[in-house]
Amino acid sequence: MKLTDTQRIVLTVCFIVAFLITGKVFILNKQAKANLQTGDPLTSVAELQSGDAAQTTAETTVTTTELTTTVTTTAPDHFELVPPDAVYENGSQKSGAEQGGAAVTTETVSAVTEPAPAETEAPAAQDPSMVPGMGQAPADYFNDALFIGDSRTVGQACFGPIDGATYFATVGLGTYKIDGAISEVPGTEGLDFASVLGMKQYGKVYIMLGINELGNDVDYTIGNFRNLITRIQTAQPNAIIYLEANLHVSLSRHSTDAVVNNTIINTLNAQIGTLADNQNIYYIDVNPIFDDAYGCLTAEYTSDGTHPYAKHYAEWAEFIRQHAVIR
Repeated sequence: MKLTDTQRIVLTVCFIVAFLITGKVFILNKQAKANLQTGDPLTSVAELQSGDAAQTTAETTVTTTELTTTVTTTAPDHFELVPPDAVYENGSQKSGAEQGGAAVTTETVSAVTEPAPAETEAPAAQDPSMVPGMGQAPADYFNDALFIGDSRTVGQACFGPIDGATYFATVGLGTYKIDGAISEVPGTEGLDFASVLGMKQYGKVYIMLGINELGNDVDYTIGNFRNLITRIQTAQPNAIIYLEANLHVSLSRHSTDAVVNNTIINTLNAQIGTLADNQNIYYIDVNPIFDDAYGCLTAEYTSDGTHPYAKHYAEWAEFIRQHAVIR
């Protein structure tokens, strides 16, 4: 049968269209295979958005995946996100940041299914038997003791005070701004540091600072510690100085906070420990009585991942009584 000119044209057009469609499908299939082989992130994003992620993608997200998370942190001088009155267990936790406000930033962090311990080992807590003259404090030992610290020390002064001790503590305190701080605790409330340091002769001075300075250069912070120690020794030449390790944060905060985490805390604590000479300056570390198996503040001991519940400050006080230099 002979085809007319019109029929030839129609068949030719159909052939061309079929060829083009077949070629396009081939190219798309080839590109899709290439994406799967190279792990093209665009493919993964599209699959996750549509809810049709491939099995390999789903398995990856179970173990470890990069995700964008909103992390609430603060400026380097305000890392304690919950004020000390939030340490109660009755659910009356305050929300928001401490004085100065919190800055909300978006961080890309790794979500890990199994917790990992802090990468940097903290100095081991001093065994009283290993430090000459260190042991259980007598009843009147703290009558001439001064405790200097941030919101955790505020908590100690309010919920687990040591009989006879004087406290200079305020929320958000750091070594670099101690002169501008005003005490918030009973006995010294409303007084500045110079007034409290000079109000009596102290035989012991305890310092726990640093959690609000984790965003600063560690050498800068240690330099401030040295200056503070020198200032105390000048004003109180007979005082024994105790440098207290900063308390760890919980595993949840350690795993999600880019600045306030136990790796950085341990690095700072290790440097603080080097300032001790075991003659006039001693380093003590209460963390072992609060830590879980991963070297983090035990989750059941805290409501905010940073401050112990009120009832646990008595344990901290007892640790201090058991680690006293007796001369």
